Amino acid sequence: MKHDYAGEGEKHDASDLFRRRGVEPGDFLYEWSYWDAKLFLVGKMQVGRFISQKEADALYRPTGDSAWKASDHVLARRSTATPMSFDRTIPLDVVRRLEFVSPAGKTRAKFVGGTPTHRHSGGLDS
Repeated sequence: MKHDYAGEGEKHDASDLFRRRGVEPGDFLYEWSYWDAKLFLVGKMQVGRFISQKEADALYRPTGDSAWKASDHVLARRSTATPMSFDRTIPLDVVRRLEFVSPAGKTRAKFVGGTPTHRHSGGLDS
């Protein structure tokens, strides 16, 4: 978790799946994190444009950090990024109703023993 970014606008995101799932400028991305069997809503942004890994790394260079290594990096459209928060838990009854949309259609999160299952790639199984 990047708690040191709490309160800042979610201006950048990275994934190996954005282009494959049809993400385009103008789409909205909802940032989330999953740990301790809980789903947290971190923030929201509207995609402005795709950038390279090198451009993404440059965003974090002033803090001595670097961007997540991924094939797809997006920057938020100006003034659309919400402040990041790491304490907004999404209740399980809401998680059960979430629909994950991709070019292949809509799916819902998978649960095992009442808990959403999680992939090491950072996603919920759907």
